[in-house]
Amino acid sequence: MKKQILTTLLFIVVVNLSSNAQVGIGVSTANVNPSAQLEVSSTNKGLLPPRMTTLQRNAIANPAAGLIIYNLTTHALEYYREVEGWTSFAISNVSTSSTTARNASTTNP
Repeated sequence: MKKQILTTLLFIVVVNLSSNAQVGIGVSTANVNPSAQLEVSSTNKGLLPPRMTTLQRNAIANPAAGLIIYNLTTHALEYYREVEGWTSFAISNVSTSSTTARNASTTNP
């Protein structure tokens, strides 16, 4: 009898997990964009990808197309392309006003 109950509970858990495959972090799972497998939502924090050196990055066996890392050697966000290999995201001219303000608040008067 106990074995049948455990089997039934396990079945219910597996069916429930497989039917709710989307993940939302910081957002209710009811509000996850239907085209996304993972959605991260925040108004005051960012996404921190894995950080590694070029040597560590090159040691990744068979990287998947689209794999993203932050390269500590080149100080660049990079992604893997099947034909081209590792590619840096384009860097645009970013305003430094927030960095300047942050540095000014930490300096001694």
